[in-house]
Amino acid sequence: MERWGRTTWQTGTICVLGSCLAAIVGCASLDFWSPAPFIPVAIERLNDVEGRWEGRVKAEQGFDSAWVTADITNHESYATYTFVRTGIRTPFLGAGNLQLLDGRLLTEGEGRSLTFTLAEQGGVRVLLVTGIGKDGQSYHAELKRAK
Repeated sequence: MERWGRTTWQTGTICVLGSCLAAIVGCASLDFWSPAPFIPVAIERLNDVEGRWEGRVKAEQGFDSAWVTADITNHESYATYTFVRTGIRTPFLGAGNLQLLDGRLLTEGEGRSLTFTLAEQGGVRVLLVTGIGKDGQSYHAELKRAK
């Protein structure tokens, strides 16, 4: 009888420890931890953001999202941008002039307004773009430098 109790206790202990280990491994493989926060970085010169950026743009309402490439060109006192959206829908998203104001790039016109904010996340520079499109929809993009 004593042997049966010891065997049951040992089996139970092994099952509990095995379950704990499986839970730890399972949770470690899932991404429960949120990514590092965005730390805003002031845009001091247009050269700070000149070049090609890419990432996903998402509509704030609904599930509409697409991959975009943004090209920012420095013209001394202002910059221009072009967005190209790839995917099934219309490939062209927009273009316009950008003005540097209070460490961010701003644009208005052609039925849209956009704000470009430079930020750092985990040591990587990210260009955050928020705005309202021609369709009245609010959009948000997190763009990284194209490789």
